[in-house]
Amino acid sequence: MRRRCWLLGLLMLLCLSGCYLKTGDELYSLPQPPEDYLDLQTALSAFLDSGAEYAAPVSGANRQSVQLVDLNADGVKEAVAFFRTADERPLKVCIFKKAADAYQLCATIDGAGRAIDSVEYLNIDGRPGLEIIVGWQVSSSIQQYLGVYNVDNWHVTELMSAGYSEYCTVDLDSDGQSELFLLKGDAEGRTGVAQLYRYDGSQMEKEPDVAMSVGIENYRRMLTGFLEPNVMAVFVASSYEQSGIVTDIFVLQDGLFYNASASPDGSGLSAQTVRNYFIYADDIDGDGLIELPQPVQLPPAREGDSDSFWVINWRNLPLDGEPVQKLLTYHNYAAGWYLELPEQWRDELTVYRTEGNAGWIYTFARRNGPDEEPTPVLHISPISGSGAKLGGGWFVLGSVSDVTYAALITPEGAAWDRQLTASALTERFHTIRYDWSTSEG
Repeated sequence: MRRRCWLLGLLMLLCLSGCYLKTGDELYSLPQPPEDYLDLQTALSAFLDSGAEYAAPVSGANRQSVQLVDLNADGVKEAVAFFRTADERPLKVCIFKKAADAYQLCATIDGAGRAIDSVEYLNIDGRPGLEIIVGWQVSSSIQQYLGVYNVDNWHVTELMSAGYSEYCTVDLDSDGQSELFLLKGDAEGRTGVAQLYRYDGSQMEKEPDVAMSVGIENYRRMLTGFLEPNVMAVFVASSYEQSGIVTDIFVLQDGLFYNASASPDGSGLSAQTVRNYFIYADDIDGDGLIELPQPVQLPPAREGDSDSFWVINWRNLPLDGEPVQKLLTYHNYAAGWYLELPEQWRDELTVYRTEGNAGWIYTFARRNGPDEEPTPVLHISPISGSGAKLGGGWFVLGSVSDVTYAALITPEGAAWDRQLTASALTERFHTIRYDWSTSEG
């Protein structure tokens, strides 16, 4: 009787909770896609049946053939799909909206060229909703073409169009609306210009062109970030004289768009940012400001050493032009790690390496007199396996991918720098993020 009551209570609970037992066929049936998905597939299939094929953007963050975006800020996402057709302007950006129980094609942006390079969705005009920014690849020999499109009541208006080599979106004047920052290069003249387009309430207006450094060969990296508190900037690193890098820094202050790193002598070169080492600007110390690297080659540890080692002096370049020293690091690109160095090591450090059982052992040493051997203060070495047993004062420093590194502080090192402890060193050991640099060591 008690068992019957228990079973009856369980059945009542299942009924009240909306649960029920499924049949065998139901248990083995495939999940059904949502109705919205089926409706959208029907609309897309109709377009594909007309002879179109998908042509997803080939670069940027948004590379799907079909993307769901709320363009008009009504809380319902539209479907933006990318196609290639046999038309005279073959590239199509098609916008499908949900109406009743079906998706309908409500707007199309046509483009000429071989591919859709990229797409972004941003608020450009300050009104509710998003504009569509499309980069079109015209041909391999012609620079790309950028278009900004407003979709108002499913009517497409082109707000601007311009050729470009590279571009980014950035709010340089911190007014909450994005501007378009474009680079246009001249390979033969080894120079280029930066352009800034801003929405003025009715259309996109272009600021006067600003020259980049003279002698640049190609663009390597573009980064947006704060030059100083509340001053946003675009940092453009370019190849210079084959083995060098020069960084141009563009800002918009008091309505004036200019190159903040341009040398005042009129030479056309941002001389203060030139370096012969392939490493790029970044917020290395995490304070919210962008620092620029200044590589400094260390003197050899021993006469005849063929290896060369560098430390990197990270500096912030505020608008007044006086560099602010921020951090000193040793970057080991080949191994994928870097180490923050104490400031007092700056003028007395040298580095050398020797072969160990698991790889190169890097020794940081204090320089002595011209005829004296440097004094080792720190050794860093890979070890075999994260569970390897350490002894003799060695301790685990950190891991990079599947390689574990250990360190040994020498008695001379501890005496030279009393802040040099295992815990302090572990905090100063970091994995290199390879978007900071190409993999050149």
